[in-house]
Amino acid sequence: MDTLFVTRAKQCNASLSGLSKVVDGIGSQSFWPNLIRYLDEEVGGEHCVVWNLSNERMNQVGAASWNGSDQSHRRLVQYTNPNFWRRDPGLAIARKEASEGASIIVRMDPRNIADRLIRETLYGEDRIAERIMVCRPRPDTTFGLSIVRGEDRGPFSETQLDTFAMAAETLLSIIRKHAQISGGRPKDNPVSEARLPEIEDAFQNGTPPMPRREAQVCARMLCGHSLPNIARELGVSPETIETYRKRSYVRLKIANKQELLLKYLGYC
Repeated sequence: MDTLFVTRAKQCNASLSGLSKVVDGIGSQSFWPNLIRYLDEEVGGEHCVVWNLSNERMNQVGAASWNGSDQSHRRLVQYTNPNFWRRDPGLAIARKEASEGASIIVRMDPRNIADRLIRETLYGEDRIAERIMVCRPRPDTTFGLSIVRGEDRGPFSETQLDTFAMAAETLLSIIRKHAQISGGRPKDNPVSEARLPEIEDAFQNGTPPMPRREAQVCARMLCGHSLPNIARELGVSPETIETYRKRSYVRLKIANKQELLLKYLGYC
């Protein structure tokens, strides 16, 4: 395998296996344990760190290890030091290759990195065999998720890498939402009543764009409104609301409310 391999995250829905628990943990202390459990079971990741880069300042977001150790947290603290992240060849190439709004995935073997500080201090001490990282540039801040495997378990399989590529966009959206909520509004949630206009707008301007009525129905469903209540609020029959719901699910290629939530998080 090359020292650095770059690809783009795939534009498709991630498997719901395990992701529902990650979504349920948004804004709570269970988020990081749920995230690393999903990454371990679905992708084979042993440790993960999440950071955001804003105005050339690297900030810690969170970290978790499958074995409950502080290994990931130690690496995150170390990595956010400018002496490390500015020398990371993976981040450098991701920032160079990524275009606005598109996520880039970098796969690398830390044992082959030329920079001795990165190779030996950041990864060598923990005997890391492989690292995959995804980041998505945005005007305000760039979020990054890095997952590693140790030499005992060896490199990621092609199936695991493909699973990660399909889940990457959704994972970044979920992580970003958790960071927004836990960082500034701990009692808020991504689908609170106060966010109703924001959710409607996200559906109307998403991909694919949704007609206004369908967006209104989907937004209210996510906020916990029952279909009869939505019908009364919008002044139409319950049968009409059910028609809007079915049309929106077909349009988004989803099957249930949990997938609708994941779709919304992907718009955020």
